[in-house]
Amino acid sequence: MRTRNGLITLFLAAALALAGACGDDEPTRDESGSISETDDVTPNSLQVGDCFNDPDESATEVTSLEAVPCDEPHDNEIFHVFDLEGDDFPGEDEVKRLGMEGCEAEFEGYVGTPLAESGLAIVPVTPTEGSWESTDDRTILCAAYNSDGAPLTGSVEGRGAAAPAGEGGAPPGEPAPEDGSAPEGDAPQG
Repeated sequence: MRTRNGLITLFLAAALALAGACGDDEPTRDESGSISETDDVTPNSLQVGDCFNDPDESATEVTSLEAVPCDEPHDNEIFHVFDLEGDDFPGEDEVKRLGMEGCEAEFEGYVGTPLAESGLAIVPVTPTEGSWESTDDRTILCAAYNSDGAPLTGSVEGRGAAAPAGEGGAPPGEPAPEDGSAPEGDAPQG
């Protein structure tokens, strides 16, 4: 289960991954563009709708994330990707603020409910000063995860109101049941 320190670790580890991600490790995708196999990939190869697991909390430098098909248990889902503008690195705190602001603005349009009512939390995965300077990295990945730390199963896109704790929403392409229960065959995780 994810803790507050785990969230900070995720943020820092993913930011380090962006700094070191110069390879072309792309996820394996099916004809629809969805991730079809669990693969280690460079963070900037992820796109909206992709799911991934947290990096190992003991890692001191992360250069890849484990991309996972969204119909399998996973920790996070990318719900928005955008680039910051500017030539000069605005500072770590400002990048975090701009990342959170940009992610919050797009959350409801993707999930279908306000963040405060969703049972989810978000984290912006931001460029570091090193990646900003050395690779012109301006990309912010907006990731959603269960606020209780339980794995998600299925996409959070369009799921609307929160699924019960530990139940990660409907499988891709299926709406969440209106009563908030898990889709058939989706056992509680946790």
